[in-house]
Amino acid sequence: MREVSISSKPDEPLVKKILSVSEESRSEGVNNDAGIRVRSSIDLESMKLIPENIASVVTNKILSVKFFPSADMRMVVAGNVFGDLGFWNIDSEPTKNGDGIYMYHPHSAPMSSICIHPFSINKIITCSYHGFIRTLDVEKEIFDLTYSTKQEIFSMSQTADDVNSLYFREGKGVFRVLDERSKSSSMTSYFSPSGNLLATTSTDDKIGVASGANFDDEFSVYHDNQTGKWVSVFKGGMIHMCLWEI
Repeated sequence: MREVSISSKPDEPLVKKILSVSEESRSEGVNNDAGIRVRSSIDLESMKLIPENIASVVTNKILSVKFFPSADMRMVVAGNVFGDLGFWNIDSEPTKNGDGIYMYHPHSAPMSSICIHPFSINKIITCSYHGFIRTLDVEKEIFDLTYSTKQEIFSMSQTADDVNSLYFREGKGVFRVLDERSKSSSMTSYFSPSGNLLATTSTDDKIGVASGANFDDEFSVYHDNQTGKWVSVFKGGMIHMCLWEI
């Protein structure tokens, strides 16, 4: 991590925080019933933006952002057009060593997507337009090269019940599945919260939806995916408090 760090302060507090919460999440994943799912709702009208909740996590335009999937800490990860990866520990107390923001430079091209699995939050997976997928192993404190291609990689996703598989889109509409145990191997792709549906977006103004045991049942719906010159590429996303399976 330190060889690609672009922060002036030591990152030991960040490493210790992620590892401590990661150990707790692994314990919960073993002890909890897999059939139990938590659903909640948010009163959007009650939400307010206050100065304490605003920070410059990375420089320039953000292309990807992810909240750590843990109720034990409030941390945001963001990737920008330069390939920088920024961490913001929102709950950290301001000290002489900084404000809880840490930046790294793992990619040399725009960072298109970030994945953090809820039962493996000590590993942060990132991809970029130069065709590299890298995995930050916080325990080992290194950025590993997980996959490489000569094509752009536009997005990634993981199912909630599978830590080892990574689904991503590369080049002109190519969809791949990477099993990290064996290292074998469109615009964006995202799973529904249950993992039963897979939605993809592309520049042809369609949202494709796949379902079934092998995701071989498909249909598409129209959507204007053209974002123009000054807006980041259109990407899908799932709101976990909503159910889109019946």
